[in-house]
Amino acid sequence: MRQRESVLQGAIVEMLELEVALDRALRDQIDDFDAEHPDIVHHLKYIATFVSAHIAQLRALASRDATISGRLGNVARRAGSLVAGFSASAVNFVRNPRVPDNLRQDYSDACRAYAGYRMLFTTASALREGAACRMAAEFLSDYSRITLLLQDLLPDAVVTQLEADGLHLEEPVIRSRNANRLEQLAVQA
Repeated sequence: MRQRESVLQGAIVEMLELEVALDRALRDQIDDFDAEHPDIVHHLKYIATFVSAHIAQLRALASRDATISGRLGNVARRAGSLVAGFSASAVNFVRNPRVPDNLRQDYSDACRAYAGYRMLFTTASALREGAACRMAAEFLSDYSRITLLLQDLLPDAVVTQLEADGLHLEEPVIRSRNANRLEQLAVQA
């Protein structure tokens, strides 16, 4: 029984670490882009609400067991060093943040979270852990919407960045298509 609990606890802590790192990255981007890209920030704040809720629910689920509670103290430190490591390798983005590059990283992190919750769902299902299974299924649904949102933000962000870099472009059709798609996703939320 102890090994079963350890496997589930490990999966929960792993997802908590990922969510904490994503939360920190989103908060930094919200601060960086607030003045120049309020439309992007609006969507990042929307995503951040899901991430914050996920963190709270993961912590609540994890706190049921005293053995996992001891590991939670290290999560914020490890996630912080993970984000610091990413930042150190991309110093030019910290000094001169480029929205498309950050959105690409957000998309990558969201896909990792989706895969992680798929693994947690499978683990919890196999171990017949109903609460973890239901939570993972809910978060899978959230990340399905988040990845679609990020996919739709990327093309416009790229075009905006190209224009900011001084390239003259014909008015891309993709902007109007993305605007419609983003409105649909906002209505669904």
